[in-house]
Amino acid sequence: MFEPTGELLDRGLIDWPRAQAIVTRLLDLPAEVAMAAQWEVLPKAPGRTLRQLNDDLDKAVIAVDPDSADDRHKTARQKRCVYHPRPLPDGMALLSARLPAADAIAMDLALDASARAAKNTGDPRTLDQLRADSLALMGHTALTLGFIGPQAHLHCPCGCQD
Repeated sequence: MFEPTGELLDRGLIDWPRAQAIVTRLLDLPAEVAMAAQWEVLPKAPGRTLRQLNDDLDKAVIAVDPDSADDRHKTARQKRCVYHPRPLPDGMALLSARLPAADAIAMDLALDASARAAKNTGDPRTLDQLRADSLALMGHTALTLGFIGPQAHLHCPCGCQD
């Protein structure tokens, strides 16, 4: 099914990461959809960056099979997860998540708003540091309180709620 991609790779018109991106993105799709999307992106693939090619692939899949977009989203949503921290040097770790776009955007906006609010009050940390510290604070707060999210049956300790 991916012979056309293999031919471009063999001829040196695309490199291994681009060939891999095409196959990985299209592998789980019905054969006719994968073939049509492949033919859609291959003419431009040699001159595209990897990011551009991935964008082209996403657009091509929707263009050739718009009726299955909701089903593809439902299937992809089943794969949502937060990956366990990956150790990095110097006592650091990388934490990443696969989320529905709306949830990822909501998290990004919340972290950004928290960071900007702190920055506007004169906090000397960078926005990236503030965003990271805000995310860490969410985890520490949940561990301290013993829950995540609102607890309607609990009264706020500061007395702001009746």
